[in-house]
Amino acid sequence: MNKYLCVRLLNTSQLVQQSKSFGWVDIRLSSFDLPFENIAIEKSQTLQNTKYDLKNLPRIVTIVEANNVRFAYFEANKVMEEAADFFDIFAFFTKDEILTNVGFIREINATAAEPITSSLYLDSSFPFVPGAGGIIFNFNHEFFKPVSMEQMLLISNNYEYRNDLSRSINWWRKAKSEKNLNIKLLFLWIALESLTRIEDEDILYKLMLILGFPTKKYSSQLNNILLKDLTKIENYRAIRNNIDDLLEKIRKHRNHIVHDGFRMHDLDTHIATKYNFILNNYLTRLINYFLSAINQNITTVSGVWENMPKLIENDTQYIQHTESLIEKYATSNFSQ
Repeated sequence: MNKYLCVRLLNTSQLVQQSKSFGWVDIRLSSFDLPFENIAIEKSQTLQNTKYDLKNLPRIVTIVEANNVRFAYFEANKVMEEAADFFDIFAFFTKDEILTNVGFIREINATAAEPITSSLYLDSSFPFVPGAGGIIFNFNHEFFKPVSMEQMLLISNNYEYRNDLSRSINWWRKAKSEKNLNIKLLFLWIALESLTRIEDEDILYKLMLILGFPTKKYSSQLNNILLKDLTKIENYRAIRNNIDDLLEKIRKHRNHIVHDGFRMHDLDTHIATKYNFILNNYLTRLINYFLSAINQNITTVSGVWENMPKLIENDTQYIQHTESLIEKYATSNFSQ
């Protein structure tokens, strides 16, 4: 097997001023590109008819061991997708895919790079061959000091919920680009269950808590001042009852899609948009709590939920976010 350097552009609005390590990948500036690598990137862009800002967009980089360039691409893609999800978690509401296919692959010691083209990643005949390659180089975070919670998750092996969070973010990203509202809802439901369901339990009370409407199970664990401030929000009780009912309808509709084959036109577009708005709101807030749990040295999904009342009480935006949700819901403003 040969060692390959794999480099692709990240379509992100984040300003990258220095290299960042995300475990098996590095995020770096365009200034690190060698002249012949620049040529390969430009050719990759031309062949795919894209118009990315080649000079200012950061690169995502990894090193793999593989039998050939095609295997190298697919091995690198596994870790690049995960790192890209964590790198710019909340960017995909306003952008296309963060991880682009503009880039190049080259053998480590080669002085020529092969541009990535659509024929490389759209080849449906690509076989799964056990032992065909793998990631071989973990970027040393002693040199690239972690500066964000996302980096800590990908570099450290101490967080058991890392894979759960990674799966959730990945499905959330897929939901953003999905046009079919039923499929979008399914992707959102998969994303939320990845971080919400523990064994066989009813999860709706957890959704209510994160959205700002704690029920009896959690209200007894929260500060009375916080609970009183929530009830002072205009239309709080009416919207709480409405959303409680709505979440049950969302779950039933999800079951109709999975078990009864409901199609896109089996649900009014406005209602489907409302469903997706609520689930997106939940995921935005939930994932923030999982990221904040890193500072509390909480390492499991169950541990996060056991400490959720404390995480919420430490959240200075909990009231404000709930107020914003109620205002948008009351005025049917379901934009993200």
